[in-house]
Amino acid sequence: MADKKLNDSDMKKVIASKIGSSEEEIDSLVEAQAENDDAWEEPIQIRRKQEGSLHLPADLMTQFMGEKHNAKKS
Repeated sequence: MADKKLNDSDMKKVIASKIGSSEEEIDSLVEAQAENDDAWEEPIQIRRKQEGSLHLPADLMTQFMGEKHNAKKS
């Protein structure tokens, strides 16, 4: 299940089964607390992993750049 992403409905079912409340009860609770800032934890910041970046050890990068440089000479 680690690879499966849960949609909202699936997540509600999991939470409901763990705390013994129905999906409707959870929805009602969340809606009732939506405007109450004290009912919520502090927001967290999540950074998206930069796509296209690759971290290589220095010796491997030197080898790669050397091969690329030599290929341009040919």
